[in-house]
Amino acid sequence: MKRLCVFLMSIMLCFFFYSADVLAVGSEPWYWPIPSSTTLNQQYTSGHVGVDIGAAIGAAIYAPTDGTIYKKYTGCNRYGGLGTPCNSAGAGCNPNHGFGKSSPCVGYCNNGYGNGICMRTSDGYYIQFAHMQSVNNSLSEGQSVARGTLLGYVGGSGYATGKHCHYQVGTSEFSGTINPMSISYVYSLDVYLDINGYLNGASSGSLSDYGTCDVYINGSLDANDVNDYYKKWPSGTKYEIKDIRPTAEHTYSGNSSYSGTIGSSQVNVNLSFYTYGTLTVKGRLDNTVSSNLSSYGSFDLYINGNMVGNDLTSYSKKWPKDTKYEIRDPKASEGYNYEGIAAGSQSGTLGTGVSTVTLDYTTKGVPGGDWTYADRLPGNITSDSCDIEYKHTYEKRSATSPGDGWTKVAGTEVTTYENSGSVRETYIPQTESNTLVLVDTYYYHYCNPSNGRVNYEYISGYTEYHGPNPIEAFDVVKEISDEDNSAVRVYKLAWKAGYPYTGEATCAGGTSAWWYRKYCYQPRVAVTTYQWRKVTDWQTTKDSAASSVQYRYKLKDSANPVISSVKLTEITPDSYTIVCKASDDTGITKQIATSWTDTEKEANAKVTSAVPETADKQVEISIKIPVTDHENERDVNYHTKISVCDKAGKTVEYTTGEIKVYIPTLVRSARKFELPADLTEIEEEAFAGSIAFGEVVVPDGTETIGSKAFADCSRLVLIEIPDSVTVIADDMLEESSNAVILCSMESEAAAYARNNEIPYITKLSDE
Repeated sequence: MKRLCVFLMSIMLCFFFYSADVLAVGSEPWYWPIPSSTTLNQQYTSGHVGVDIGAAIGAAIYAPTDGTIYKKYTGCNRYGGLGTPCNSAGAGCNPNHGFGKSSPCVGYCNNGYGNGICMRTSDGYYIQFAHMQSVNNSLSEGQSVARGTLLGYVGGSGYATGKHCHYQVGTSEFSGTINPMSISYVYSLDVYLDINGYLNGASSGSLSDYGTCDVYINGSLDANDVNDYYKKWPSGTKYEIKDIRPTAEHTYSGNSSYSGTIGSSQVNVNLSFYTYGTLTVKGRLDNTVSSNLSSYGSFDLYINGNMVGNDLTSYSKKWPKDTKYEIRDPKASEGYNYEGIAAGSQSGTLGTGVSTVTLDYTTKGVPGGDWTYADRLPGNITSDSCDIEYKHTYEKRSATSPGDGWTKVAGTEVTTYENSGSVRETYIPQTESNTLVLVDTYYYHYCNPSNGRVNYEYISGYTEYHGPNPIEAFDVVKEISDEDNSAVRVYKLAWKAGYPYTGEATCAGGTSAWWYRKYCYQPRVAVTTYQWRKVTDWQTTKDSAASSVQYRYKLKDSANPVISSVKLTEITPDSYTIVCKASDDTGITKQIATSWTDTEKEANAKVTSAVPETADKQVEISIKIPVTDHENERDVNYHTKISVCDKAGKTVEYTTGEIKVYIPTLVRSARKFELPADLTEIEEEAFAGSIAFGEVVVPDGTETIGSKAFADCSRLVLIEIPDSVTVIADDMLEESSNAVILCSMESEAAAYARNNEIPYITKLSDE
């Protein structure tokens, strides 16, 4: 509902003592300073150089035109024309009016005029407002003000005999007072500024209880924290709406402020508010709820069909009521499973308050040979691959132990009171307590006792009353003590209005009826109960009736790992590599190589391990043993044992044969001799006894190397033999004790080297 606008007079009755003409004082008419009143308590005269505008205490006073604050007088607490004036006068002050008749603003002493404002207009006039209740605190001396700025409020401060505002105008600082009524004014505030509220898209006329705002007129605060505004202002008035605030249950969706100038028609400002709901998305990992999904998952969020967040890990934001939301593409990070919605709905429409959606995740189980314990069974753990067992916890509240195996939980005792099952009836009211409660009241009555006495023991003629509850149906018109037992109360009752009977409650024939109130009490007994708990051993069957369940699981394992195809694949002066195949029904997780040299003991062997990319049931694993593990020892045999581990924790060692590798010291020579490319055979003793080269490269395509072809070559340190060579004489390198063969692992040259215990390598690691 809009407030009624104050009716303003459209015609002002003016009396001009010094001029009958209207004085032009600017390009625009002045505002009448007090829009709520045009009543003059006193006119302008030679003895009263201003007019007194009569108005209610607290009525607003506005600047008639543009200007600056020349003087500001505050601190006078007296108003209403009662008591003594404010006594802060300076020397020479008139105790009645501190101005003097010809000085609107100079010489003022805050005595007779009390609180006030003196302003200098942009046209050079001086305007005084006196006897104000209070001055606008936001104004300061020297501050520019626009026409319509709030200056203060009507009062009766200083030497005033009633509530009014003394309004005085002068042509200069020291003299030239003129009749304020000779100035042209705008008296009527013709145009409304109307601030309307919209809630959830529907107009409600005002902001009601869902928001407030501040209204500024010509730069000054006119209304603070209002939820309804409907007020007239002259054309040209500047307005600003700021500090728009919703209440706790709502949200505001418009601009932070609105401003403009009032024209010739009503100005409507619509502020849009919404009842909001909060959408909160949380995560739950292994039954523990957290405010976000942290590192274990993410989701996409759509609001009203539009994506507002991609790969989010948490969300909490207000949205208008009836907003539609949808959570899409919930994902689990590596090592976790997404299990679904634990609470709330994956899509829906927001109401008021908080809508919480909890996305459920579990840590992926990594079962091994020993039991893994969890408060929740990971989603990837099934009975197909794992043995699963359950430990059940049961809880029950009772006064005594439910049976064998139950233990009382300390600190859980609770005492309650239960009906005993019996009823206690009495004519004498009892004090209610934990052990006694009133459950019913009714009346017995009897008619016209023969002896004229009230005797509650006269039972034989009593009739129980079963009509409306007498406490509701009757008024007690008389209450007396029983003559024989003062503890018992008897009553004379009258029917209340609205019941089918009137007047006093009587017996048949109109004889008097006397009533006893009867009280029915239910005795109660104290019952103390406790929380009892029972925990089972590990079981192979889950009981869904248990209060909570703990889980443990381990891989099913029906066989040991199997190792096959163990072979060397590479030998260098710095390392050697062994490859083997392994299989197991649970999956192979690791290969272990223990190595030692001729000068070391097996007990001090070094351990090197390798892990397959995936723990499959069949894998091929390559493991490299560097000589740095053995203090770079060369020219010795390296001995190795290989073993593999399965996911169930079982380890099996390869026992088919010893893995032995000779690691030579390789000294490269600068004298490198490459044999002709078209060579197919190296004849017997072709290079025997030569000292012309240190390295020999046998070309690809050569097929035969004859007896003693490189015998007694003392400087020969490396001979490279291709796979094309298929015939090698056993004494090819006789007396060439420094030579090392460079060849592939599966070549005839490698077999020749192994059979004759000649060092060989498959790769030059230092090239």
